Amino acid sequence: MSRTLKSYLYAALEKRHWKALMNIVLHCRYPLNFIQRYLFKKGIYPHKIYIRKNKSNIEINVYSWHDILTVNEIFFREDYYTPKDSSVIVDIGANIGISALYFLVQSNSRVFSYEPVPSNLEKLYKNIRPYAHRCEVYPVAISPGGGGMYFGTEPTGRYGGLGLDTGTVIEVKTISIEKELARILKKHGHIDVLKIDIESLELELLHALDDNILKKIRTIHVELNGELKFSNASFTALKRGTVYSLTNTLYSP
Repeated sequence: MSRTLKSYLYAALEKRHWKALMNIVLHCRYPLNFIQRYLFKKGIYPHKIYIRKNKSNIEINVYSWHDILTVNEIFFREDYYTPKDSSVIVDIGANIGISALYFLVQSNSRVFSYEPVPSNLEKLYKNIRPYAHRCEVYPVAISPGGGGMYFGTEPTGRYGGLGLDTGTVIEVKTISIEKELARILKKHGHIDVLKIDIESLELELLHALDDNILKKIRTIHVELNGELKFSNASFTALKRGTVYSLTNTLYSP
């Protein structure tokens, strides 16, 4: 992923990047070091990022420049903004736990995290360790129908996904999204945030949910590189970069 002068100029015009810069300065213990890593891909890894958020001192273990991108998107740009009164969050495509850590610190919630790649899981457990009592981790992938599927992996752990041809493939167990959300809803009655970032099949997951489930979800964050081909009369959509945030206007817990 290369960065050109043109890409920097476009970024400078976007409000979300100014928000990220302000949050880096306000909440990152070593803001200049983080900015240097982010902009110029400099630095030795593994590395620890220290953030102060909601009166909590957070330690994030990162393993490459690609993880720096994730920290910026989630903690500083807040692409998956979550209300502080959230109590139930579903994190599909948890990667190394940066999103789960954000959800756990942002609210006093119970987080359900799904990540099938063994090398990512090891890092995920390390990142969420201080909040592990509120995070249920499932070493599986979520799919439209469940069963076993092939999962493409790559060295960074950030860009793999179900059915992707990445050169390296593992077989993973999958759980049907409809059945899994129904299980969570049966116990908790609602879901405040459903986050989907799996590099493939995001739209298929959305379309697999019927109205009985959708009406009990407050917010859906879905990361897409293309157009959001999903419409539901109950949801309004706001786009932040590659993340679409769908808000349920008829939601009532």
